[in-house]
Amino acid sequence: MEPQAKSKHKALKKGQAEWQIVPPKKRNSPKGSPVPSPSMKPLPLRAGSLDIASSSDSSDQHTGSSATVSGRNGRQRSLTDVYLQDIAEEMHSSKWKPIFRYLMSAYDGKSSVDVMIGDIEENFQIAVERRFQALKKWVSTIEEAATREILEEACDRYMYKCPFDADEGSYLIVSGAGAASKSKQEETGARPKERVLKPQACVTWDGQELSIHRGAEIETTVPLKGIIDIYTEEGRTSDHATIAEAMLTSIINPNQSDLKYRMELQELRDRFHMKFGKKLLFRELVVGGIEPFVKDKTKCLKLIQQEGKKYVVQIHTGGGKIVPSTDVSDAGSDIESEIETYQTASEPSSTCSSPSGFVYQEEIPWQLPKRSPRAPNNRGDSTKSLCKTPDRKYCPRVEADELRPLMEKCKGSHLIFRTEDEYVGEEGSRVFTKDVVALWNTPRKGKDDAYIVVGVKAYSSPPHDLQGLKQVGRINEDYQEKFMNQSFSYKPQFCYSEAGYSDKIYGVVRIANGKGYGDVCYAKDTCINGEWSQNDILFRDGNTFACATRKDQGPIYRWFNKRNSSGTPRDAMDSNWEEFIHLMDVENHQRRSYCLLVSRCPSETSELSTLGNFPWIKIWDFDPDSRESGLLSKCEATIQDQISITTWKDPLQTSQSNSFREWLFVRGLRSIEESLVLGKVKEWGKLVGASLDAHRDQINRFCEKKPLTVVVLWYGSKDCLRHLHKALGKIDECPSGIKYVICMQQTPDDEDSQGVVKELCMQLEISKVIEIPLERLCFEMSMLPCCRKPSVRSHELPGNTILKSRDSEWLHQELDILFKGEFSTEDGSNYGEAFLKGGNLTWQEIEHGVYDAKRSVASKLSASLQKRLYKGLSGIVTLFHEPGAGGTTLARRTLWDLHDDFPCACAISDVIDPSAIYQRLEMLYQCTHLPILLLVDGQESRLVKELFEMSQNIHIIILNVQRYRVEIRNKTSQGDKFWLKGEVDKNEARRFSLVFSNKCSGDTKKRLEYMVQDVEEQVTPHYVYEFGLTVYDTAYVGLRSYVSGYLNLNSQSLECLASWQRAVGYLALAFYYGHKSIPCQFFSILFDKKESEVVKADDVLTHSGKQFVLEDVRNCTWRITHHAVAQEILEQILYGRRKGNKYLRLSIEACRNLKKFAKDFLTYASEKQQKLKIDPSSSIMRIVRGIFIHRDYRDTGQDEYHKRDRLSRLLCDIPCSKSSSDQLELMEHLASCFPEDPTCILHLGRAHLLITQDLDLAKKYLVKAKDLRNRERKANQEKYDRMSGEKASDGGSKDDSTLCTIYHNLGNLSHEQIKKHIGGGKLGDGKKYKCMLDETSDILVKVIRHARTAVDHFTNCRQFRSKGMDASYGFIGEIKMRLHVADFVEKCYKQGGYYGFLSAEHSESELRDFVESCFGCVENLLREYQDLMSPTGQAETEELDSCLNWFYAIFHDPETALKFWQGKEGVDSNRSKIAVYKLKHKRQLKASTRRTPSQVLRCLTVEDMKTIIQLYEGLFHDAYMRSIHTDISTDLKDWMLAIRLQPDIYSIAGKVLPQVEKCRAVSPSSDTALYYLFVLNTTLALLTQEKKYLAESNRLREQLKRAHSKIHRLHRKYAWEWLGANKEDHSIRRLVHRSSLGDWDSEKRFWQDESAHVKLQVCTGVIRDCKMPLHGHIGITTGGLSAGHHNGSLQAVFVPKQYKLYGRNYLNAEVEFYIGFNIEHGVEAYSVLQRKKYQCNHCKSTVTVSRLVKPPTKICHRCGRAIQVLPETE
Repeated sequence: MEPQAKSKHKALKKGQAEWQIVPPKKRNSPKGSPVPSPSMKPLPLRAGSLDIASSSDSSDQHTGSSATVSGRNGRQRSLTDVYLQDIAEEMHSSKWKPIFRYLMSAYDGKSSVDVMIGDIEENFQIAVERRFQALKKWVSTIEEAATREILEEACDRYMYKCPFDADEGSYLIVSGAGAASKSKQEETGARPKERVLKPQACVTWDGQELSIHRGAEIETTVPLKGIIDIYTEEGRTSDHATIAEAMLTSIINPNQSDLKYRMELQELRDRFHMKFGKKLLFRELVVGGIEPFVKDKTKCLKLIQQEGKKYVVQIHTGGGKIVPSTDVSDAGSDIESEIETYQTASEPSSTCSSPSGFVYQEEIPWQLPKRSPRAPNNRGDSTKSLCKTPDRKYCPRVEADELRPLMEKCKGSHLIFRTEDEYVGEEGSRVFTKDVVALWNTPRKGKDDAYIVVGVKAYSSPPHDLQGLKQVGRINEDYQEKFMNQSFSYKPQFCYSEAGYSDKIYGVVRIANGKGYGDVCYAKDTCINGEWSQNDILFRDGNTFACATRKDQGPIYRWFNKRNSSGTPRDAMDSNWEEFIHLMDVENHQRRSYCLLVSRCPSETSELSTLGNFPWIKIWDFDPDSRESGLLSKCEATIQDQISITTWKDPLQTSQSNSFREWLFVRGLRSIEESLVLGKVKEWGKLVGASLDAHRDQINRFCEKKPLTVVVLWYGSKDCLRHLHKALGKIDECPSGIKYVICMQQTPDDEDSQGVVKELCMQLEISKVIEIPLERLCFEMSMLPCCRKPSVRSHELPGNTILKSRDSEWLHQELDILFKGEFSTEDGSNYGEAFLKGGNLTWQEIEHGVYDAKRSVASKLSASLQKRLYKGLSGIVTLFHEPGAGGTTLARRTLWDLHDDFPCACAISDVIDPSAIYQRLEMLYQCTHLPILLLVDGQESRLVKELFEMSQNIHIIILNVQRYRVEIRNKTSQGDKFWLKGEVDKNEARRFSLVFSNKCSGDTKKRLEYMVQDVEEQVTPHYVYEFGLTVYDTAYVGLRSYVSGYLNLNSQSLECLASWQRAVGYLALAFYYGHKSIPCQFFSILFDKKESEVVKADDVLTHSGKQFVLEDVRNCTWRITHHAVAQEILEQILYGRRKGNKYLRLSIEACRNLKKFAKDFLTYASEKQQKLKIDPSSSIMRIVRGIFIHRDYRDTGQDEYHKRDRLSRLLCDIPCSKSSSDQLELMEHLASCFPEDPTCILHLGRAHLLITQDLDLAKKYLVKAKDLRNRERKANQEKYDRMSGEKASDGGSKDDSTLCTIYHNLGNLSHEQIKKHIGGGKLGDGKKYKCMLDETSDILVKVIRHARTAVDHFTNCRQFRSKGMDASYGFIGEIKMRLHVADFVEKCYKQGGYYGFLSAEHSESELRDFVESCFGCVENLLREYQDLMSPTGQAETEELDSCLNWFYAIFHDPETALKFWQGKEGVDSNRSKIAVYKLKHKRQLKASTRRTPSQVLRCLTVEDMKTIIQLYEGLFHDAYMRSIHTDISTDLKDWMLAIRLQPDIYSIAGKVLPQVEKCRAVSPSSDTALYYLFVLNTTLALLTQEKKYLAESNRLREQLKRAHSKIHRLHRKYAWEWLGANKEDHSIRRLVHRSSLGDWDSEKRFWQDESAHVKLQVCTGVIRDCKMPLHGHIGITTGGLSAGHHNGSLQAVFVPKQYKLYGRNYLNAEVEFYIGFNIEHGVEAYSVLQRKKYQCNHCKSTVTVSRLVKPPTKICHRCGRAIQVLPETE
């Protein structure tokens, strides 16, 4: 390693550079032998010379090209081993032999010196050891003549510098004098020749023009904008803080800055330390190693000195080129930390003056040091593979017309002829390798390549013996394998092909011209047959092979390092490739979407697999044989885990990750015959048109955030050009801006094909077809970083589970999985920056270091989660946090801390799909059998609960992160709910200060300390975001001034906002009200960008604008840094001044202007929508809905239940008076902006319903929304069917959340119409009705008409309700409406109320029937709704309780009701009678008691119970006999419970099972009937051991498995029925309902009341599987059943870890347990215990003691004596 640069600067005199390097201390090995120190390395020459200046005398000036040793005091210094070791370490490996010969010149005998050198090389393998032993040999041989001065003189002579002395404390000074004196011949070991130098070029700036001088003459003048290209509203700025910020940005990423300026080095250092909290080192300037810097960066930094001051200047590298080294490894691993990384300019010429004082020197080309090929390679490991050059050159095949002139030439330095036999076998490989290497190393003129022609016996002059190839058909890879990679330092670029000449086939090897880009190829070892020796450079000297001498090496190295002149004409292929890469815009590939349309590609094409590595979102393959012999055949092996292979007949995949792509065969796949469509284009278009439309729409959705580039690679048959034309026509229907690139070998020459191509170009506005060979295209694309082969990532999960890559990609479509060891930290230089400025904390940043501060609530939250995880307890743990308080960060940190022990995942969708996530969670659980921790951030609580209820079959803990905007006081935790405030406490303040202190220094650190003191002394509260703003804005004194300073509003008028200010305002609106990011492309119109152009923050936002915006490059979105910043931006844009507001809400003054700004946003979004024609599922529409439509739950965990706001938070913030309704005006503007969006029209109708109560207008918009949605469904029915194969096969599902909401509001509207006629009654303000009901009134006719309409709407609402929607949709609305009608009749009908109206003879039958149905329908709806609620005993919602109480209040007279229904029969009548009997006894229950169906049934008398049972059985019989298909699930559940509560005994086989079979026939889709059929058959199998019941049980179990995924709200995990211990073996009382067992203990997973345990049967079995901790099987042996694995056995599922029976030791162990029946597992074992064996002391018999039976059995079954059981084992 080279010496480390000191950060302290010393004053230097004129002519010296500004950097000083202090030598580190040397170290010795323990035994005193020299050790090559990793911290020391020869400091190679750059463009200037190296001077040594003593620290005590730094006045010596050195301006020549050779260095001298200054500071020598003339005293004799001993040649100790330590000194010799230092010299050896600093000596270049190629210089020790000349130095040794020079030192030994006083010794007689040159041959003896060569012998010494040979001995040293043979005995010592390490290079530094050889140098040390050579010096020791010199000292021991010369003895007294060996002095330190002679050694230093030798070093001066051959190394141009002397190794410095550590004892003297001298400093190495880098000087720019003689900057051009270095010769390329230095690499050969010879001294440079003296030559006349041209005057150096200088650049001056006079404020308007940039002038380039050489001497006194001006060569050229270039007008530029200015040195400092930073502008504000007032013009160009000279503010040093602004300049420094831009300079630091440029240093961190030179490629991203177009600024040209300079800054004094010391000031830059100070600002760098202040900003980043660390010293400015060279490795910080390049952000990585030197090698990628010199290869990839288009700009570099210059270090200059002018007028005694030091400056850092950034310019374009047009004045000189940094040439990468051939062998960087020899330069040391830490070379990037030293000054040699940069060109150091000399003192500016006195002849060049600059008005502005800005002068810098032209950069002289330089290169990193290369190890001489003559130097032995003993440093590296011998197993190191060939190191390829970073840049390769395309080497095309040789065609016949190119072969012809070669045959007419003589062999020479660039042409070799070989027969086929000469390249056979191992000897042939050596000959071939030698030929290729020699031709590669031989310099040639121009751009000519070298050739080897195989199949020719050469003569001295043509004609030659043209033998041809005996074996044809070899490919390039065959000859690539012949080359002996391990024997040479570099593999030349060559290509083998076959071509015809004179009716014969010949092989031709083309060796590319390596001039200016290649590397010298030298031997790494000695050939066994003596063809070459180690470090030989083989080349061609005329017709012969030669080994390059030192004299020969100079031209060879110069040739490889020589740059091509700019005047050299460019190859047409090069220009075509450059045009292709320009159109592709590969630099922005992360911000673009690419789609590939490809014809047949020959599989023998070199590098063809590269095409598969490019990040296409879709590939449309027109070659049916691609999998066997086309593109896919070369790509599938490499990317098979990243692609999904489909045909046009397959269903469309609805979800797709960024790294997963679809390979679509648009003409079918050969192996799938039914998909093949090989006919004409018209027939093909009819068949695949609909499929292509669906795929086209999906492409449009994928490309909403990223502009689309369609690439056509057409190298196959011309017959499919019309197919291509039609396919491109489909894609072009996408409204978003599309860029097209068409590549062909050459434009077709036939007229028909030419016409198709021209028509395509005209239609798609393509300027021309790029003509480039496929092989050349693939080769060049292989050089692109984005085309590298996908790296193999670890997919390891806890529990030693490793997922396949394909499974991992499928999971990543909905979840971000935390795999073990997946997160790399290759370059952590910028880690934490984006997060500390307000971004999200990434997993890489968490692994790399600590960038987040521990919060006070973190320990409690982690402990709660760990308790649930280790005990396998499912649940929802909620973290409520104030916006911007760091709730997401805390949740992610908690997840990270647990991801090594449990599978952890994050939901990544903007709006989660519970069904899609559940499928992935289930797969994850089946793989690991461990509890899963899932983070769900910012989703609606109802969706989270829906997901949890769907996931009851797996162990899952959901960490639900929710934001709150109300005061929570000092609450931090309560049960499974936790609260996180934005205000920090004193411990948190100290931790935040420590984290941010690493990013700042000086005054900023002091300000952080003051903030901590304020919190500790309770002077001023501080919030989380203040720490980041304090550190990253040096002038930050408060949020208001921070936003005001950068926002820089000149006017309070919204019309005067600049484009970037308007963009920031829109971002603030989206983030504050919707917590949404906005796609960058959304702002293309605002910034006058084409839709096909990429929108980047660096391009369109000003420096001030970028202070507020965080850019997510991967997802191409922008958002505001902090929630508080977003609020302050809105406050200042809308009002300009801000009043104090404790709860972080906009001021009243700002809210008054909110409507106008929101309308501006909607207008702009509408313009964007009209231009792109985005569909309702687009991200832009989701943002609009999130801001203007979605309502917040006010559930902060303080109370049991909180209603949602009636309107969105933005609408609630807009002031609304009686005279005007700004809310309604904004909703009307929303609907006018998106007139075809049914959701927007729907909510406009809802707004009219809630705000103005204009029912006619509300109905108009609701009906319009319904028609729009139905039209969408009808037009896209085929697309919907293709998107979900299940829907198509099921006959069309009606799941549609939009229609469900529409019908829900239409039902409410009909109810409002009823209220308008009769008044609100209990639902109104006065709780009175407007009129009375009499015989002559026709008011009831109108009411019933509206009521029937409402019933229809609510029924449709329930039918269209999709998963994830609130269960109350369609239930509560109809219940309230029917109760309202019944209550009106009850209170307003004077002749007897409700039942009097039903008994009146003059009542119209239609009216009477509806009123009569209200009682039974409401009771049934209430029961159905209760079944959809959670069955765990949680409190019901307020609305449900209100409806129940109202129902009981109306129908309070059951006796009258029974008289009314006496004698009536039928399904509805029986249900009404049953409801009356239940109502009759509900009064007996206490008000505090939950009125569950089981509680009500237990209150019935014996007579009423028998009557109800008869009514149920009559209902079943009537429905069965009349074939009435109705849902009788609720009736069946009540009947199953009722028959166990009455004295009569019901036999399972005789009475119960036939009745349930009838119910199954009446309700084929009833899951309840299926469940009870399984339970009854399984119970009979346990009791009777009959095979028919066992077989039926197994058959029904499979049906349950298929049906359980479709069960919506029913908790599949709960065991509704249990096997009881009743002695009546075959009666229904052997089943115990869960309602009879008390409360459930979730931790023990069993019933709390031990007295209830005696009701259950203790069963026995044998453990058959317990390998997984949370999933095992027990073979049931109760009643003599077999415990085997075959289908004839009955098995129960259990949780081994819960009962400490996990592991192989418990396999086949005898256990006892209780049995519960659930839908998920069928039979599940609970409270599992291992059976204990004891020996009777009397008869020595073995006795099993049951520990579940109370009291335990202790009597010997043989002798009847008591068994002694130890208390501790009992």
